[in-house]
Amino acid sequence: PVSYPPITNHKKARMSVVASGVARRCRGVHCARALPLLAKVSGNQIRAFGVSSTLQERATTRPLTPAVRSLVGQHHLDASVIPATGPKGFLLKGDVLAFLAGEVSPLSASSSSQQQQQQQKQQAQQLQSSAAATSAVSVPAGQRERNPAHTSQKKGRGANRTPVYNDKPTSTMRSVIASRLTDAKSTIPHAYSAVTCDVTALTKLRKNLIANHGVKFSLNDVIIKACGMALPTSPRVNSVRQPDGTAQPSAVVDISVAVATKTGLITPIVTNVGERSVYDISKAVKELAGLAQDGTLVPEQYQGGSFTISNLGMFGIQSFTAVINPPQTAILAVGATSDVPTPTGRKTTLTMQISCDARVIDQDDASKFLHTLKKFLETPEMLLEPPTEQFA
Repeated sequence: PVSYPPITNHKKARMSVVASGVARRCRGVHCARALPLLAKVSGNQIRAFGVSSTLQERATTRPLTPAVRSLVGQHHLDASVIPATGPKGFLLKGDVLAFLAGEVSPLSASSSSQQQQQQQKQQAQQLQSSAAATSAVSVPAGQRERNPAHTSQKKGRGANRTPVYNDKPTSTMRSVIASRLTDAKSTIPHAYSAVTCDVTALTKLRKNLIANHGVKFSLNDVIIKACGMALPTSPRVNSVRQPDGTAQPSAVVDISVAVATKTGLITPIVTNVGERSVYDISKAVKELAGLAQDGTLVPEQYQGGSFTISNLGMFGIQSFTAVINPPQTAILAVGATSDVPTPTGRKTTLTMQISCDARVIDQDDASKFLHTLKKFLETPEMLLEPPTEQFA
């Protein structure tokens, strides 16, 4: 205990002034340094300075809001004797007003302590019941998928849930994809370049050919054909990295086309694209996509290739970044077409982005390839011609 020297009348007057300053600083705040000083001042002096609410808050476990604290201090009330009707024992402003109006009777010291003990007992029972409910649910090993049927119903605010999960084993294909993508992204220095093409004439010519000759082919088929014509002008972009670290340009253009299946992404290969027509390429892509969906591709149909095209335009994706498919050194990401207003009307644009292995392909090589590819797509007469009887 702290002992203090006797307080004279002169010191009492001085303490009254000091206590008023402490009260102003500590109103609504638990200030430990002010307690020894306020202990020397009588209760009448403390109430006169309007700090009775702060001291009463220390005497009770009920938190007081600023409005309640101000009302209790204004009327010099004892918060511990006012019946509280708020959640978890909170004293509401309405409780204080009802107490002042005489609508409720004050609690005795024994009843107040009994009420606090009862609240603590209820909280302990809630914690025990929550722990029992959690321990009663046994989650078998390998079952961690959320199952709404086994989720406990929410009975109130803060109610615990006990979801059940089921772990699904990773398929062999997903494991191979994860391993290859991790290796490609962590070991290959990717460099990116993008270009936007005006494909208004291309889309019009495609619609006319489909309407007049009855053949169906997609815009992606035309892009494959354009890449087959542009890649020979940029041999480094059409190269394959060898095990010794060197890059060898491919003599032919074999383009891998990304196809999404139920088990994952696979890239069947359209061989010798430069020598094929758009209609022949369209037929080959449809056959390979069907085999990929059925899971009947043979290794020769998806292993190899010198360049990859990934198209997400059918999903409305404007542009995206693709990961290189090793041992290839480049991949082209194709987005959706956009209808853009111009001063003379409207035009259709297409954005493409190439990802290159910076160890093999310089930015100049990538830029030249994209420039040539854009030239072919914006002059579709160089790519499309009326189909022969074989495809008509």
